[in-house]
Amino acid sequence: MKNITKFLLVFVLIFIISILIQSNFNYSMATYNTYTDYYIGDVILNWNNNGYFVVDGVSDDSLYNITIPEEYGLYPVKEIDSSAFFANQNIVSINIPNSIEKIGKWAFYDCNALESVTIPSSVKAIGPAAFGSCENLSTVNLNEGLENIGAEAFMGAEKLRIIIIPSSVQFIGLDAFDIGYGYKNITIYGAKNSVAETFANKYDYITFIDKDMPFQDVSADSWYYNAVKYVFANRIMTGFTDTEFGPESKLTRAMFITILYKKEGSPYASPVNQFVDLYNGAYYCSAVTWGVNNNIISGYDSTHFGPDDLITREQIAVILQKYCKYKGQDASSTGDLTKFSDYNKVSNYAIYGMKWAVGKNVITGSNGKLLPQGEATRAEAAAMIQKYCYNFK
Repeated sequence: MKNITKFLLVFVLIFIISILIQSNFNYSMATYNTYTDYYIGDVILNWNNNGYFVVDGVSDDSLYNITIPEEYGLYPVKEIDSSAFFANQNIVSINIPNSIEKIGKWAFYDCNALESVTIPSSVKAIGPAAFGSCENLSTVNLNEGLENIGAEAFMGAEKLRIIIIPSSVQFIGLDAFDIGYGYKNITIYGAKNSVAETFANKYDYITFIDKDMPFQDVSADSWYYNAVKYVFANRIMTGFTDTEFGPESKLTRAMFITILYKKEGSPYASPVNQFVDLYNGAYYCSAVTWGVNNNIISGYDSTHFGPDDLITREQIAVILQKYCKYKGQDASSTGDLTKFSDYNKVSNYAIYGMKWAVGKNVITGSNGKLLPQGEATRAEAAAMIQKYCYNFK
């Protein structure tokens, strides 16, 4: 009898607490008004009766950089409302959080200062003309998860020349990428036999390229096909052009460290001035600086780097081992070089790097040889990077 009484008391107590929680929730919901503006900094939010907030713009139109909040109070911010930033001439960048699921029509229409935008994977729909007439918008990053791109979504974005369409996209509206009213060309990267390809084929000013393998000089039966496909898909290496990879072209030392630098997201690095052979303002300066500062690559001596010297397979092995240490991963040297007939051709400085590369299958050899002094091609570099990434995911 006592146990039954205790059970009933606990049940009643739980029931009362649940009523109080629900009452508090309903009261909290009631505190927000559909017709009232709410502010987080300069960002204006409106309440949606479905239980979330929408972005309605900013209180100060002179702001250059805007960050949209993920939530207000206990509730998420899920939409950017129609015309929220319509004709705002000052926005240069907009940070859209992963809580946003929809960008309304005309949301950024005629925002002429806007240069780039990243649409997070949470966004399912971009409304009609959402980025229409954004004349300086040159970079748009769309992510898997996006399903609908509205009509004229990027119409008149005159500087937009390349865009990658995620495989998740199921609908693209009329003239979504008519960036110059039919007079300027744009290249769309998408999956074969996808909505993106069907859409692109409707318009003469759109060039469609298979986003998984756009390079016409990389045949499906080549030994490096999967490696090139991997480094391109993961934005580690790009081609010389939209359709040319140059698999047999040789790499320089500057080129290879630039590949790793971009793989890391091109972080800022304090300038290195000791090398007299670095051309000031060259594309590789920041990459070399980053590599030297983090002990990933070094010069021949204290004043010479050799940026235009062709890189060898053993040099790549050494650099990748040092990069492995930089990433805090296993850089121990365990491979057996003697199983290769030319193991004695490995330079003394490169022995540990080559042992590591062989032990981790980053280098597997060719016809029983390491070819350590061989000048590496772009295809070989792609293969080594792919194998490295497979080992250290």
